[in-house]
Amino acid sequence: MGPSDRNYDAEVVRCYGFEEAVEAVTRCFLECRPGDAPAHIPDDLVDDRALVAPRSHVAEQLETWRRSGVVTTLVVDNTDKSTLTTLAELVL
Repeated sequence: MGPSDRNYDAEVVRCYGFEEAVEAVTRCFLECRPGDAPAHIPDDLVDDRALVAPRSHVAEQLETWRRSGVVTTLVVDNTDKSTLTTLAELVL
């Protein structure tokens, strides 16, 4: 997926305005401390890119996404019936 010397995810996240987070996460990996990387990922970045949280927060974020007019693909990496049922109730 593209040249090995480019990190497209990092470029996108920089475009979202999270340059400091990208640099901090990159440092963690370059210094062989990948376990420290999640601490440098701001909640706002997660909210901008994913629906991850308790049901009430997901419902709120889903409304924000709907109002934005942006069409996106929803990828669910979960097989828990309760979680999938909740997601279906919120989305449909």
